[in-house]
Amino acid sequence: MKRKAMAACGNSVCGSQNVGTLLRNEKLPFYSELLDSFWLSKSPTSLQGPQSMAKFENVGEGGAARASPFQSLDNEDNAYVDFDGWLGQSGKKRRLTATQVQFLERNFEVENKLEPERKVQLAKELGLQPRQVAIWFQNRRARSRNQRLGKDYDSLKAVYDKLKDDYDNLLKEKQVLQNEVVINLYATSLSSPLSITAAKAMISLI
Repeated sequence: MKRKAMAACGNSVCGSQNVGTLLRNEKLPFYSELLDSFWLSKSPTSLQGPQSMAKFENVGEGGAARASPFQSLDNEDNAYVDFDGWLGQSGKKRRLTATQVQFLERNFEVENKLEPERKVQLAKELGLQPRQVAIWFQNRRARSRNQRLGKDYDSLKAVYDKLKDDYDNLLKEKQVLQNEVVINLYATSLSSPLSITAAKAMISLI
């Protein structure tokens, strides 16, 4: 019987279904009960990991991938400024010249918030209204903030993906070790039967 059992197992690690089939074919009710007790004690939830684990995958409707939730304002042309009624047309936008944008960018690198006096000074130098300068700086700060958030998101997602891969690998290793324990208990019992209490005690240590 021992030779037949070891031949059925083949390698040192067999699938849980093969182990169950082997035990049933050998008509060993004790080890069938032992196997059932072992697998029932391991709930699917415990093997699958916490269901509340954060999901970083970006999936839109229909399963289509979507961009980062921290999509920056780079897609919007920062050369546009909302005049907000300055020309009598609420919400009207006018494009700044490349020279004006470059000048504002240089000043933004020095100070991203302007005092009222500085705002008026820049507006005069560029031939703009102070409100136009204020709105440009406000939009530029929002774009800069979104860029930082996007970088933080990418870094956190990379860490999450690495941890998730490690976690999945550990689950696979755990499954292999559990199968090996059951097989070893079965093989040992062929020459020296174990009691149910002793077997369950060993399984609880896994």
